[in-house]
Amino acid sequence: MFVFVIFSLLMTPTCMAKSLDLEDEFNDTECNMQLRDMIVEINKLYEDAKQGRITQETANKTITSLIDDPRYNQVKLKKQIDERDQEILLCDKSKFNDTEYNMQLQNMIVEINKLNDDVEKRRITQETTNKTMASLINDPRYNQVKLKKEIVEREHEFSLRNKRPPIPYEILNNTNSLSENTSHVNLKIPNNINLLSTTNTIDRYPDVSYMDSDIGGWGVGYNVATLHEATSSDPDEYMKIAAQSEAVGSHYSDGYMFTYFFAPETGNANVGVDFDWCGGCIYPDDCSIDFVLWELVWVGPDEVQWVKVGEDADAVSLTGITFLAANPSDASGGFSTYLDSDALLYCFALEAHTKASALVILSPASSADFGFPTIGGTPQVTWHQGKVIY
Repeated sequence: MFVFVIFSLLMTPTCMAKSLDLEDEFNDTECNMQLRDMIVEINKLYEDAKQGRITQETANKTITSLIDDPRYNQVKLKKQIDERDQEILLCDKSKFNDTEYNMQLQNMIVEINKLNDDVEKRRITQETTNKTMASLINDPRYNQVKLKKEIVEREHEFSLRNKRPPIPYEILNNTNSLSENTSHVNLKIPNNINLLSTTNTIDRYPDVSYMDSDIGGWGVGYNVATLHEATSSDPDEYMKIAAQSEAVGSHYSDGYMFTYFFAPETGNANVGVDFDWCGGCIYPDDCSIDFVLWELVWVGPDEVQWVKVGEDADAVSLTGITFLAANPSDASGGFSTYLDSDALLYCFALEAHTKASALVILSPASSADFGFPTIGGTPQVTWHQGKVIY
């Protein structure tokens, strides 16, 4: 039960929550390092209680107090951010009116179009228009549009901060403690081992075990999240992930490919993924592909937790105006790390992130594209293989 001491949402939601700039102090890398150390300490306390060196009551009290230990300040900070966001989301959603939002959005678009028309006909300057457009989101007439914007942004931030691979049922040995985060996945892992030299081998993982996606947005725009598993007629495993916003609004689409494996050996290794991509963008907020390695670890005798081992952020990152490439581009992501053959499970994660916001001041539209078919080519991210090299 004590893994939930770390991340559980203990606060009772009310509308008294205040938004704090906690993100400025949060560091994801440091949080994961602290989380690993905390889990080691929790497991040691359980072992000490099991061996009779301390009582179970003492172990329980110490585990509960760890969240307030300065050594784990980033773990506590993440818990506070998650609690705050959940509380504010519940409060904001209780005040949101979808009908009113749609009426206000249409009125805002009419006003934006009129401002642009006034500039074209030189009734007002571009500078005046820009200032007016920038202030519209805070206009009381559009309070529901602003509320929708805040809800979508907070949900997206929460999703990105907490996304983890699902835990396979098969790995839990009939333990039901984390059933809400489990899934039936492909754990048949064929390893193709090739000799590189007398001391090096490479293990290849050509199949994706599980795919997932998150989408959302507000205002005028579109998103796509299509996940394709291998079939006899189309053996490729790929995802089409894209977002576009027009006139006013922001849309996002995130896609995930997870591949599970057991470490073939204990020791230092290079881990990575090979893939290809085809896409493009016009001034996106985000149009990138990351590689992340996760390890599933026991927390005490009957709970498990995914912990991030490392990541290669922005293995692909598109900015500005990037036109669609005629052919897919080969890419890879990876880093060096220590693997343990006795570890419960590891997971490669290939993540495609797209987000586009209409910048009414600078541009009427924005797109982030690994997936829209209308721009030509085959915009998608295609899995080739995961790799472990010793």
